[in-house]
Amino acid sequence: MQPIILSPPFSSASGQSIQLPLSKSIYNRLLIIEALGRRQDALLPLSAKALEDKGSYYPNDILVLSRAVVALVSSPSTEETILVDVEDCGSALRFVVAYAALATKRCVVISGTERLMQRPMDELLVALNRLGGEVAWEKGEDKRDRIVVRPSSLKSGKIDLTESRSSQFISALLLISPYLPDGLEVEWDASSVSKTYVYMTLSLMRRYGIECSYTDKEIKVLPGRYLPVSTRDIEADWSSALYWFAFIALSSLGAHLKLQDLTLPSLQGDASAAALFRLIGVKAERDEVSGSTTIVRVPCVEDFHTAFDGLNMHIMPDAAPTMAVVLALRGIPYRMVGLETLPLKESNRLVAVKEGLRLFGLDVELTASSILFRGGEPTLPQETLHLNSHNDHRIAMSFAVASAMGYEIAVDDPSVVNKSYPLFWRELQQVLNPEEKSE
Repeated sequence: MQPIILSPPFSSASGQSIQLPLSKSIYNRLLIIEALGRRQDALLPLSAKALEDKGSYYPNDILVLSRAVVALVSSPSTEETILVDVEDCGSALRFVVAYAALATKRCVVISGTERLMQRPMDELLVALNRLGGEVAWEKGEDKRDRIVVRPSSLKSGKIDLTESRSSQFISALLLISPYLPDGLEVEWDASSVSKTYVYMTLSLMRRYGIECSYTDKEIKVLPGRYLPVSTRDIEADWSSALYWFAFIALSSLGAHLKLQDLTLPSLQGDASAAALFRLIGVKAERDEVSGSTTIVRVPCVEDFHTAFDGLNMHIMPDAAPTMAVVLALRGIPYRMVGLETLPLKESNRLVAVKEGLRLFGLDVELTASSILFRGGEPTLPQETLHLNSHNDHRIAMSFAVASAMGYEIAVDDPSVVNKSYPLFWRELQQVLNPEEKSE
């Protein structure tokens, strides 16, 4: 695909209304809840609604899991093996493996991109097998890794995930746990994973009729059956909203935008980043009548610098690249910690951030779980900056917002944003060049 070139803005953001995607974290959890809670031969309205869209609005991660759920639920009974391709979607991989281990009566073969199949999975497979599952890595005819789930009868038990590397392992097990004979007990350490995603899972389970209790050390889920889901419970995506917070943070005083349907308070952990942006001069005000949230560039909070020395992004890792880029472009020193999972994402996001900032004449120091920026001013815009997105949607969008400062940026593969925010380029071009109509 041809690179997209973002031209400098003719003027500052002046109140344009921005359409945000739905939260794929919430939607994908509800897809599993819907599939498990359906009555015999019932339709799957959430999956159908997403697939009817053909990808122009719904993030690709939602489409991938929707197709997978439909395949698992609707494949003809004559097929001995169900093939599921989850592409590059981490949550789909984890959720589908757990769902298949519980619900399938046939062999399910799950494949994905090479990068995805290199990401951590063994903890989930071990946990499912301890519950009586038959889940294993196998090589396909093409010599590529895939996960094979064979029919089994899962039992209840207590699973130790205190050293888990991903909250998605915990969420995947929790989502299927009401359908185990006596529910499930999970030992976990809330300080070792992005706990807000686990809390999101538990909140949605409770909302749809499941009894569960939890502390930061233990979770107990009782057996039950999910109630029918409602599309009203799906919030706009806060991770996507933060790119616009970043755009305003890099704009002049008074610049403002309206974000449609952004919810506060929110189930999403990334909503916590709004408080960080307020420190550096981005104020958010929600209009309860219209449902929109206006973000405006205002003066910074006094003595805000101290908040960024040891800034822990553990509960909102998806917001970390955006925050790292914005603070550096603003010349604000920071030491960001809690980034253990960033090297394991679609790209090594620590390395990708460092490489991208070099385009602006800035440098950061990395460890396995932190970024240190000692300060400095970015070089003035002179020529087109060619950004390597590393096939990572969050890297592409985190750096694209630098166009607010007058930089002309060429992003190597604009299609990467389809994973979470298909309309991002349309919305950004609308803000940069308001006189031009989007096609």
